[in-house]
This record gives sequence, C-alpha cells and structure tokens, in this order.
Amino acid sequence: MMIIVSVTFFQTTGCDGIMGSRLTLDNCGLCGGDGTSCTVGHGIFRNEALTNDFHLVVTIPVGSTRINITERAQSRSFLALRSRPSGHFFINGKLAKGSPDPSHSYRAAGTFFVYDRPFQSLKGESIWAEGPTNEDIDVLIYFQRENPGIEYDYIVPRATAPPSVGSTNLDHNRDGLLDQRVDTETLDGLDRSYPSAASANSVFNHPPLRRNYYNSYENVNPHPYPPFRQGSRFHPAPQSLDATQKRDLVEISREDRNNIGLTNWENQGFGSCSRSCAGGIKQTIIRCVSTESRAPVEDRYCDADSKPTVRKRRCNRQSCPAFYDVGPWSDCSRTCGYGRRTRKVVCKQQFPGNFTAVVSHKKCRGRARPRPQERCRMRECARWEVVGEWSQCSANCGSGTQTRMIACKLGNGRVMPDGLCPAARRPTPTKSCDAGPCLTGWYVTDWQECSADCDRGIQRRNVFCINTAQSVTGCPSPTEPNSTRSCARNSCGTKYEWFAGQWGTCSSKCGNGVQERKVTCLSVTPEGAMAVAELVDGRTQCDVREKPATEQACNTQACGSRWHYTPWTECSVSCGGGSRTRDVQCLDENRHFSSLCNIAEKPKDAERCNTVSCHSLQDPNCQDELPNCKTVLQARFCGYDFYRKKCCHTCSNGRGAPYRQH
Repeated sequence: MMIIVSVTFFQTTGCDGIMGSRLTLDNCGLCGGDGTSCTVGHGIFRNEALTNDFHLVVTIPVGSTRINITERAQSRSFLALRSRPSGHFFINGKLAKGSPDPSHSYRAAGTFFVYDRPFQSLKGESIWAEGPTNEDIDVLIYFQRENPGIEYDYIVPRATAPPSVGSTNLDHNRDGLLDQRVDTETLDGLDRSYPSAASANSVFNHPPLRRNYYNSYENVNPHPYPPFRQGSRFHPAPQSLDATQKRDLVEISREDRNNIGLTNWENQGFGSCSRSCAGGIKQTIIRCVSTESRAPVEDRYCDADSKPTVRKRRCNRQSCPAFYDVGPWSDCSRTCGYGRRTRKVVCKQQFPGNFTAVVSHKKCRGRARPRPQERCRMRECARWEVVGEWSQCSANCGSGTQTRMIACKLGNGRVMPDGLCPAARRPTPTKSCDAGPCLTGWYVTDWQECSADCDRGIQRRNVFCINTAQSVTGCPSPTEPNSTRSCARNSCGTKYEWFAGQWGTCSSKCGNGVQERKVTCLSVTPEGAMAVAELVDGRTQCDVREKPATEQACNTQACGSRWHYTPWTECSVSCGGGSRTRDVQCLDENRHFSSLCNIAEKPKDAERCNTVSCHSLQDPNCQDELPNCKTVLQARFCGYDFYRKKCCHTCSNGRGAPYRQH
C-alpha cells in the first residue's frame, strides 16, 4: 500500500475560496466573471431649473441590486422613494405637508432601504439597499432652492447570467469545487447569505475522486459574495470558521479506501466559547484522524457507532460590558424651518441567561454617549407678502374701505396655501377711508375785474356743481348762481387808477410762497397823461376797494387748489344784529377735495348781519295801549294777536318778531 502525501504551503486565495486561483469579482459581483452577467446603472442628476415640488431623478428597474443613491453635498432639498406601479411613497411622502421621515431603515419593494440624512455635516442625503427589488422604484428629489447633484448606482442581473460561486447549484470544474451550502443571517434588517463552515467537510461529485481537507483557513475567503454597502462604508461579510479549523492544508490522493490506513476518533479538546460574555457554550472537538500521520480525514473513514459523545460546558458567564442603546428619533418640533428632535438614550447591560436590562448611566462611564437631542431642519417656511398697493376708497364720499392683496409665499416667490403661513402675523387686507363730506350744491369763485376801464362792463366768476353725495337730481338749476354780471366804473375824464409794478421773487417754491409788488394811485387825463395822484385830506383819490393786492401767494401750481364757497344764507334777523353762514371748501382743479389750500387765505364761513338797531326801524304807530304790557311780555302773551297789538311797542322790543324776515 502506497500513500502519497503532499503539503501545500500558504498561498493567496481567490474569490472562489481556492488557494492560488487568482480569481476576482467583476462589476456584477460574480467570481471570475467578465462583467456581462448584469447591467450596471449609473448617472448624476444635475438639473436645477426646478420648482419647489417632487421631480423624478431616475426609475430603478425591478430586480436591481446594490442600489446606492447619494446627494453629492448638503442642501435644503430631500430625497424620496415611490412605487412606480402604485404611486405609493416609501420614504418622504409627506414633505409637501412639512413632515419629512427620519433617518431609518424602511421596508420597500421586497428589500430594506436605509435612509440617512446627516445633521450639521457637509455630506448630503443617501439611500442604499442590497436588493433585489420586486418592482420598479422611482427616485425623486423634493427640490428647495438648490440641487448639488444626485448620483445613483445600481446593478440589474441578466436573466441568462451564470450562477456565481456560492450558489446552491454549481457547475464544478474538473478538479471539483466545494459544494457551498448557504446559511442566512439578518444584519441590520437586511437578509445576507454566506457559506457555512460545513463546507469544510463537503462531498465532491465528479471523478477522479480527489478531496480537499482544510485544517487552515488563514487567508481563505469562505464566501464568494461581494461586500455589501451600508451608508458610505463597505463592510466585509462575517467569517464563520472557528480557530480549531486553522491548520495546514493536507491533500491526500488515493485510489480506494484502503490507501488511508488505520483511523480512529480523536478528542482534540474544547473549542472556543460561543459567546464572549453573558454565558456561552463550548464543546469538545471530535476528529477522525489517520493513526500514522495524525492528519484529520473525513468522518466516513471512522466508525460512526464508536464516535465519542460530544461534551458541552458553560463558559464566559460574566456580565457583558454596559453599552448605550438609542431609540428612534421623534418628529421635528416644527413643520418648517429649524426645530428640535429627541430620542431616548439608555445604558443597558446583558447578563447571563440571555436577558438585557437598563442600568445606571454610571455603568456606561467612559463610553461616548449618543446625543439625546439635535437640531432638525424641515422645509423652508412660507411668509406673508403684500402683493399690491391699497385700492381706491370704495365710497365717493363719507366713510368707505380700501383693500390690498396679501399672499403666502416662499422665498422664491411661489404662492402657497394660506394655511402654511402664521395667521397671527398676516397683514390686514382692509382699512377704513374717508372720501370727504357728502355734498350736493353750487360753489363759486370770486368775481373777476370788470372788463371795461370806464362806463359799463362785465364781471365773470366760476360756478361749479359739487355732487359727492351722488344725488340723482344733482344741483337744482333754479338755484344756480350767476356766472356773469354787469359792472360800472366812474365816468370817463380824469381817472384815478391803481397801477401795480412787477411781482417780486417768490419766497417759496411750493404753495405757501408770497410775492410782493408796489401799487401806486395815478391820475390819467383824457389825453393819456399820467401822474402820481395827490392826496386829498390825507386820502388817496383811487377807489380803495379796487386797490390791487400788494402781495400774493405764489408757486401754487404744484398744489393746484383754491378756496370755493357757497352763497351766504339769509340773515337770522332783520335788525338788531344777526348772523349768516356759507360753506367753504378747498378744491383742486379737478373739483376734488384737497388739503393744499393756504389756510390763511380761507374766506370766512360766518359773519354778523343786519346790525341796524330795531328802534330806528320801528313803526311810529306801534304804541302800548295797556298799562301792564311788561307783565304781558313776562307772561309770554305776546304770541297772541290781541296782546301783540295792545302792547305793540313792548312786544316788538322784547322779541323782534314783527321785523323778522322769513
């Protein structure tokens, strides 16, 4: 019997787990592949000509794996995921209502998507998933002012792609590859598949019968799967082989079973503990070995009935070190702008018996404590904005209202529903206004100078109907004042006339300025000779009433307003001193009420009248005929015709009724 033993020393292991194979993963994650077994999707969405709303970035097809969507820099915008067939949002579907989703892992399209929005960082948002997806997924951006660029990557396996090493249906090469059986683990809510340690004793299927027995797994990759991506870091898949399997690789070639020689079961002592704390289990390692070389061989070369019983023992029963555990983030305290969000941070410790309890924070002393609260940023806040100026007063006279447009807008000018702006801060859209008194009446200006130098001429004045009260009939025509009248001056001959010089410089540029000039009384002969008129008894011979003004207001063109007034009312009495009134208003050239008239020039609106004593007008036949007329007056009997005639003098002086005009 001949046994050929060859020792293979340490070599580099390929992605197929075979030393010296030098196989590597292609872009599709296939060991030894040429990159044709899949379609790789990649692109960058840079469009910034967007409105504040959802916009499609890319549609990721069904069956995609190794999905990664990354915002290239921090911005005000948000990433979102939506089902293409149903339109249902998986992530950030409530942004229009001001409620973004927190950083978390979300079940969607048959896999888990991890959404991360860094806070107080220059990094942008990211969404990644291992896949595969079971439906088409829309990647969206909720645009707010800026888009730093959305980069996306995903892989879509081809339907005809050959199975990779590590699947349960392998095409073995002529030397026979390991039949890798797959165990399933759950990491962070994501299903991952890795080959088990049982592959060390797997059975080969093809002749010639050659077996590989692994006593050392140093530098051996026990699984052909590529690392999965979490956030912006790549994590290698976990190793599943224990330290007792790390020995030199021995390859034994044989023609039949008898070439092995004698074998027996060997107890190689306890293996490593299953847990590092809180109570684990370790058990004895029983190997089938060659009695000559002491090299391990397959268990089928030893008698199964005589295999020693595996012994188990508890180990590492001390409590595990305390650690901080955090709960999910709460919703942001504000629906827009900046707010605060909180989460529960507790110190926990795992004890033997496989239970974990909350302990004092002193137990976690020395460990970095996660922050229990942080600042959060929502969508941009809308604010009120006055769109236009106040409208004209709704009334032509009296009290009315003015209105203006108020809108709720974002910083870019987009109009939003009023409910998104604070009602307490809304500017008032209406206010009251006063359009002046409601009047209907005739208004006139002063008479102009007579058109003739001597004899008879014509004087003119302006007459306006002011009807701010909107009377249907307007100003009554029968009461319209005359706009012209005849006038006369002294007969021709030597005339005495006022002559005025040029006006001086105005003292002001607007409305309230004053100009002065010299005015002289001259005598004019029929021949046209003029001279300064001499004073007679210290008085000028010119008509003082016609003397031109020596000063006047100037620069009133900007104000454009003058005083207008109605005719005087009748005097309240016919003698003894009464009063009369008129309405005086400041009107501009468009007959609108104005406040630009010089108040110092306002004509008086009331004066005394009929100041002549009633005694001078008394009827000589009006005498008292009764001796007690004063008593009649005190008793108020003068209202009776009998007593008014018998006590005519007393009753007339006491009331003045006989001389009152109605």
